[in-house]
Amino acid sequence: MKLGLSDAALHRPNPSSNEQIGLRELLAMSFFLLGLKGTDTTPEFWITFGGNAAWMSALAGFAYVLPFLWLTARLLSAAGDRGIWALAEDVLGGGGVRLVFGLWLILFLLATVLNVRAYALLLEVMFFSKTPGVFLYGLFLIVAGYVAAKGIETVGRLASLLLPYALLGYVALFVGIFDVLDYREIYPLLGTGEKAFTGPLAHLALYVDLLYLALIADRYVGGARTYWRGVVLGGGLGALSIAALLFVYIAAFGYPAVNGLVYPFQQLTRLAHFGWYINHVEAIFLAIWAIAAVVHFAIYLYFDLWLLQVLLGAGAFQRLTIPLIGLLFVAGLYPYRSFTSQYAYRDAKLILLTAVVFPSLILIGVLYYRKARRESGRGRRRA
Repeated sequence: MKLGLSDAALHRPNPSSNEQIGLRELLAMSFFLLGLKGTDTTPEFWITFGGNAAWMSALAGFAYVLPFLWLTARLLSAAGDRGIWALAEDVLGGGGVRLVFGLWLILFLLATVLNVRAYALLLEVMFFSKTPGVFLYGLFLIVAGYVAAKGIETVGRLASLLLPYALLGYVALFVGIFDVLDYREIYPLLGTGEKAFTGPLAHLALYVDLLYLALIADRYVGGARTYWRGVVLGGGLGALSIAALLFVYIAAFGYPAVNGLVYPFQQLTRLAHFGWYINHVEAIFLAIWAIAAVVHFAIYLYFDLWLLQVLLGAGAFQRLTIPLIGLLFVAGLYPYRSFTSQYAYRDAKLILLTAVVFPSLILIGVLYYRKARRESGRGRRRA
């Protein structure tokens, strides 16, 4: 590291821990980063793109991101399984890498505020109407921040531990609402037509979380190979779960009626039942969803902390946790005028992330391969 930071400073290890994670943990983290987006307000984007074919839009968007994941894995492998930060520092220099990843940090902090606040508002509207939303927002930040401060190994192990329960919850939900589905609602099969497949291109940031996992590739057992397999398998599983949920939303509520539902997943859990007597089971799904949301935002906050620590040259990971949570809490107090404004803010955030993260990744790749080609040419001339 050219920043003068040791591994101990960059990644605060837990006692008796090497702060490394394997394929299982990375797969689970990728799933929670992406798959949970099918249960919040994000489905509105895919439904807007695809209409009846919203589930196809979700899969198409993931397919569009795969080349960027492949490029990232190739860069990590060529650079000796170092993180994308160290690789970028080689080609951009200290000032350039700080500028690029400073923008990444600002946008990721913005995403954290908007997403955590959206989840807190969801809980307030759907389940805890007498509890102030600001309390729920702060509670989310505190619990997720506590988990994030424990380090990437703790976050990864928690994600891998909870993954089977989350998948079991999905299966149980599909079984519980099977009899209320009307599969005729998915027609016309191609929905809005061309827009169903071109719409996600301007919103690739819906999947950008998978690229942030490349920041700590040196923490993965197996390096770039583990990163590629983890994000493809975990992200693919998450994309499939989103597609399945979108399919069910449309079959259960119909289109365009589903577009008027702000929280379709929570409405769906209220329809779930198992026989004549086992109904009103939404509390079970709420518990699973809330725990999954904590894991989701713990990963967000970990990368917020990681980038902030590296950019500031801070020596201790945990020292930044409380100031960062305080900053995010204050930033989240900005009042929304309506659900429409919330959607507009998130839409602008996604467009900005798409316009910054993906081009900067391509720039790093082009500069790295140009540098490697020049060095290879010099070596041949000397020989």
